[in-house]
Amino acid sequence: MKYQYHAYFRVTLFLAMIILPAVMMALNIDVAIELNENRNLAPPPKMRINRKLAKSVDQYVNDHFGGRRLLAKIALTYDQYLARKPVVKNVLSGKNGWLYFGTPQMIKKYAGSGRLTSRKLNAIIKTIDEQYRFCKDRGIHYLLIIAPDKNTIYPEFLPDWLEDRSKVTPIRQLMKHFSNQSDIVVLDLSDTILKQKPNGILYLKTDTHWTQLGAFYGYRQIATQLSLWFHEIEPMTIDDFILKSNRHNGGDLAVMIGESKKRVETQPRLIRKTGWQAKRIAPDAHYTKSYLLRGKRDNRLLIMASGNRQFPKAVVFSDSFIENLDSFLAEHFQRIVFHRHFLHAFPFDESIVLREKPDVVIMQVAERSLDYVFSKGNGIALSR
Repeated sequence: MKYQYHAYFRVTLFLAMIILPAVMMALNIDVAIELNENRNLAPPPKMRINRKLAKSVDQYVNDHFGGRRLLAKIALTYDQYLARKPVVKNVLSGKNGWLYFGTPQMIKKYAGSGRLTSRKLNAIIKTIDEQYRFCKDRGIHYLLIIAPDKNTIYPEFLPDWLEDRSKVTPIRQLMKHFSNQSDIVVLDLSDTILKQKPNGILYLKTDTHWTQLGAFYGYRQIATQLSLWFHEIEPMTIDDFILKSNRHNGGDLAVMIGESKKRVETQPRLIRKTGWQAKRIAPDAHYTKSYLLRGKRDNRLLIMASGNRQFPKAVVFSDSFIENLDSFLAEHFQRIVFHRHFLHAFPFDESIVLREKPDVVIMQVAERSLDYVFSKGNGIALSR
């Protein structure tokens, strides 16, 4: 009889485990956490009898079954606090609550073993040279900007087991080459930003990117270089702004481990005393169609104009680091087109340059993306 009760219990538990996810899915019961999977979840399947139906149903159930977020949260909590894994969902836990991007490639760079091979270095140099030549042949200035990774500015909060054992990094390899090249201007913003560490929060504990204050100090170096080519550009100073602090949920790294609301941070904000002159303008039908933009506010292609016809025009190819930099740069241009987040697909879209006829092309790349972006080729997209 005792055995029979145990059997009933096991069968009931088994049935509950099968039925409960379906009930939770039907009633939309789950915990509210962000998984930040960097992809679109499967849409509801179209109930048409064909060979794709079973696959689409399977994909939808896998992405939406009841308790999925709860189970993910349990797994994340176990990995972080019980198993104490140093890297969870590509997020590396550092000292004093600092988080770093923790892909295997980044871990190698943190440990000092991310040196570029001669073949890769030459491929990067070749691509940059091709972009420069394309611009020069059309009378356009070319400027390459390298935004430093968080570990470059705040290495002291990396775990002790990742203490840097080498000072040879991809960015230093590249700068060593271009220091002897007077034609191509490459700005490594690392030293400029490092010097400003005593002046405020330049990178958040929970985000891979610089703060607006960190971006401002990078902007100062960029604007100084631009003023050598365009004398009407006068770099703004910190005195042109009111510095305030805002409390925000944790950044992209906190989102990746489901702790955005838990890791609230204070970050600096800069408000221009005279107000921002450059305004956002909607992209025309050509850009909307060519880049499959999702409405007028799609930030992947951002166009801004200051209204000052004395200023030059620019095209900027960039990654996500441009998001705190774009407002500063836009103040100095009659029209500026930011080609954002397309770097992996079209690092250098020549069709935009031909269409916009800018006075300068700015290529902004994060330090961690140098070898990926430039060793893949120059991103020709003339068909657009």
